Amino acid sequence: MVYDRNEVPLVSELGFAVGPGTENLVGLEITEVNNLPPPHGVCGHKNLKYYDHYSTSGCRDECHTDYVIQRCGCKEPYMPGNTSVCNPVELYDCAATATIDFIKTAAHDCECPVPCHSVTYEPVVTTAGFPSHFWSASLSDIYQRVYNITLSPEYFSENMVFINIFFKELSIEKITQQTAYTFFSLLCDIGGAMGLWLGGSILTIFEFFDLLSNSTHFYYTRLARRK
Repeated sequence: MVYDRNEVPLVSELGFAVGPGTENLVGLEITEVNNLPPPHGVCGHKNLKYYDHYSTSGCRDECHTDYVIQRCGCKEPYMPGNTSVCNPVELYDCAATATIDFIKTAAHDCECPVPCHSVTYEPVVTTAGFPSHFWSASLSDIYQRVYNITLSPEYFSENMVFINIFFKELSIEKITQQTAYTFFSLLCDIGGAMGLWLGGSILTIFEFFDLLSNSTHFYYTRLARRK
C-alpha cells in the first residue's frame, strides 16, 4: 500500500497483494483534493489524541481504539496509544467481539469530518511471471559456483518477487472546491436587477412627461392659431 505520510494505512481495505513468482509494476496516480470549510463546504478539523496530523482514517482508528479500550480495558496490538495490549484470551473473548460491534454499530457515531486538504495515491498494478526459466537456471548456477549453495531453478520461481513502484505520470490531478455563489455575486445580481427594473421605470416616467409636454404644446399651439 502506498499512502500519504499523514494518513493511517488501511492495508486490509486499500492495500494490494503480490505473490511469489511474479513481477509487479505499480504505477501511482496522485490526486490532491482541497475542500471548502463551512458555510460553503463541509470539511473540518479536530485534534486527535494519538496522531499529530488530522486525517479521516486516523480519526476512525482513534474512535475504534477508544471503543475497544472502553469495552475491554486493553487494546489490540496494532492500535495506537499507551494502553496495555490485550492478552490472547482477552483478544479472543472481548477485543474481537468489540471490533465487530464497532463496525456494525458504533462506527457510524464517530464524528470524523472530511479533511480540507488530502493527497491520495491510486495504484495501477500490472503483473507478469517472474523470473523466467533462463534466469532461474542462471541464478541456480551462480549460487552453485559462487556461494557453493545448491538451489533448484524452481526455488527462485517459488520464492522471488519483483516490485517496481513509480509515478505513472509526472503530474498531479488537483480537485479544488470553489464557491459557486459569493456575497459579491449576490450584490451584483441585486444591482443588475435594480438597474434593469428601476431604470425601466424611470425611462417610462420620462417618456410619459415628454408625451404630456408635447401634447400640451400641440394643443395650445392649435388653440392660438384659431384665435
